[in-house]
Amino acid sequence: VAVVRPDTLRDIAKARAGSARPPAWFGHDMRAFNRRLAADGDGRARLRACSEMCVSPCAVEFRDVPGCAFDRKWSGDWVCIALRFVGPDGEESDESATAGWRLSRRAAFEMNVLSNRYGLNQFDILTGMVPWLISCQQAGLISELNGLTIDWNSAQFWASFLHAIAYREGIGHALAEGGWAAAQALGLGEDLIAQFYPGWGHASHWDGRNGWNQPFPYWISAALQWMSDTRDPFSTGHGSLHAMGAAGRVWQAETDAERRAALEDVRQLGRRIYGSPDATDPYSGYEGKARVGWYHTLRPIMKDCVPVDDQVFPLLWKEDSDDRAYHLRDIAGVGDVEGTSVEFQLFVAGTGVAWSEDDFERAAARVLTLERAVQVRHWGRDRSVDEMVLPYFEQPESFPNPLFGERRRLDRQRFGPVVDEFFRLHGWDPGTGWPTEERLDELGLEGAHEPMVAGAARATRNASAHDDTRRER
Repeated sequence: VAVVRPDTLRDIAKARAGSARPPAWFGHDMRAFNRRLAADGDGRARLRACSEMCVSPCAVEFRDVPGCAFDRKWSGDWVCIALRFVGPDGEESDESATAGWRLSRRAAFEMNVLSNRYGLNQFDILTGMVPWLISCQQAGLISELNGLTIDWNSAQFWASFLHAIAYREGIGHALAEGGWAAAQALGLGEDLIAQFYPGWGHASHWDGRNGWNQPFPYWISAALQWMSDTRDPFSTGHGSLHAMGAAGRVWQAETDAERRAALEDVRQLGRRIYGSPDATDPYSGYEGKARVGWYHTLRPIMKDCVPVDDQVFPLLWKEDSDDRAYHLRDIAGVGDVEGTSVEFQLFVAGTGVAWSEDDFERAAARVLTLERAVQVRHWGRDRSVDEMVLPYFEQPESFPNPLFGERRRLDRQRFGPVVDEFFRLHGWDPGTGWPTEERLDELGLEGAHEPMVAGAARATRNASAHDDTRRER
């Protein structure tokens, strides 16, 4: 398929490449890091993007790293969540783990390569399954796996553990289905696992708990994302973290005057991006968070359809070229294009479709609403199903907002009106969470409402009959 405006596409890509930076997985100075690797005899590394189409070199490719469980050298990419093979905090240390585990860099990289070659879900293993198994171990519910004494600080134990999952050996047969399903199948620590899985069988991710540092009130929008999705919403929904991004200047202010000035800038950006100054205000509580949740359930649709890098888009805060500090008065952008419009400009440059930006946003809303209507029609999805994730958020957050100094938890009574507003913004009925007939028609989905309602009734009857059969058995 020919690109309609290759020069525009190239200009945007070059502008982003010029300002893009690799994440600080191993530090930005790769020369210094390679000198350290050479001194330790741990091979070599280089930054690279995951594909030729991406301008963000977020992967670190390692070569010839000696193994610990196996007498050989390993090569491969080390990215993001796989750093937790070192330990829950992803930081190297010579200290033994007291709450979790601690592996050397060599051993952690070896487990990363093994799990990739096995095709295992690193995210579930490292943020859900293993923390749950450690909780079971601490509660005295389990002490060995397939006859091996559990030792999470041992590379040999990890290698056996991963192999058992990949080949469904012993308890690995249940673990191969993921942590949540394993707990139900084994009847093991079912109360304990609830603290690691917000919903839909997916492990904790940017929800304010389990080490994901998104303090109150910013995880309120994360709760909206979790409750309205069917899986981990942060596979392409990281954008909501930007609502918290500029608050660091407020937290770090040394005087009341500095704090007031920073807060005013944060609120101005909240108004410009989300239509509400409360959206980004660290003092705002539940106010304005429905708009953040609404915005960042639509943006992933755009990112997936164009597609663009979830870690980079949407372009919101403008960052300083030297210290990555936020310029709170500015929205990011590319040339004359404001950051929130870059996805639209990429779409037009690539396809030549004569849409306005409102048309583009309407198309994203149509995709999201059609997905919701299909869930309603086939499975009877409604607000009561969405709210199954809320008990997870009623547990205390991991890190308190520095301005409050105490850990908060979801107040369901105060959260209810936020959900009402979130549904209304999408054009969904607040009581049921179903797309209204008016909204479906407005989005060009005429005739979809009646089969959606009929299908929901049928799905509800089938679910009830299934439950009756289970009770009889």
